Amino acid sequence: MQVLGIGSSVTNLLDGSTCYRFRCSMLHQGTSQIPKSAFARILFVEPGTTTNTFHYMVLNDALLIDLGMFCEEIIAGVRLWLAKVEATPLYQANYAMFAARHPGGLPPYITGVPVIG
Repeated sequence: MQVLGIGSSVTNLLDGSTCYRFRCSMLHQGTSQIPKSAFARILFVEPGTTTNTFHYMVLNDALLIDLGMFCEEIIAGVRLWLAKVEATPLYQANYAMFAARHPGGLPPYITGVPVIG
């Protein structure tokens, strides 16, 4: 899969299977180590910490991802997906139940304070 990097195109080594395994490892075990994957772990490089770009780069058996670029790609992907689905009945039905901010509370549970729910 090709993604746009800063000024160039790079190959995204984070395929769906690896991404799902990473998600499970982080949420359920709290680790960036990924069993049964092409990479032993995924490491995110913090923005502004180096003048080098480490994005979808393999170092030994780890996949390095530039965190800022990754977030930009995720946001762009969500916007593309949203443009395709937001007019569909399924999206509209689910969005109506989506968690939202309620500035005055959410009666009958709580009132007078902002809540998200």
